[in-house]
Amino acid sequence: MRQVIIASSATKRRDPMPVPAFVRYNGPAWHTYRARKSCAQMPGFALSAEHGLIGEYEPILYYDRRLDRPGQRRLCGQVAAALHRADRHGELAPRPFVFGGAYYRELVQLAAAMAGLDPARFIYSSGAIGQLAAYLSENDQ
Repeated sequence: MRQVIIASSATKRRDPMPVPAFVRYNGPAWHTYRARKSCAQMPGFALSAEHGLIGEYEPILYYDRRLDRPGQRRLCGQVAAALHRADRHGELAPRPFVFGGAYYRELVQLAAAMAGLDPARFIYSSGAIGQLAAYLSENDQ
């Protein structure tokens, strides 16, 4: 079953109240995700420089933070715990697609290993938005 883990975006809605992550993030990847998501897909995750790994429906406030190496170190434990919990509860697909820049992909690899999951279980984008669109459009196998 298809599932994505998408990096947060610099472009965000500025609503003053908490809104779901998939609504808050307003960059091209999130537009593509909202346009191509099917009801047959498992709920996805946002990988946030502020919040770590959260469900796409998790309400969040506006923030302005970019992921960097210190941020990776700060978030690695939280992301590992979230991956472990999602896997244990059957909320993590067998081969989730990780879409984001190098820092985000590295964070998932480090956190997966820390959580006792094989980092090779995840499919990693190289950052091209077309990869996300193609992945979301593929038929489940």
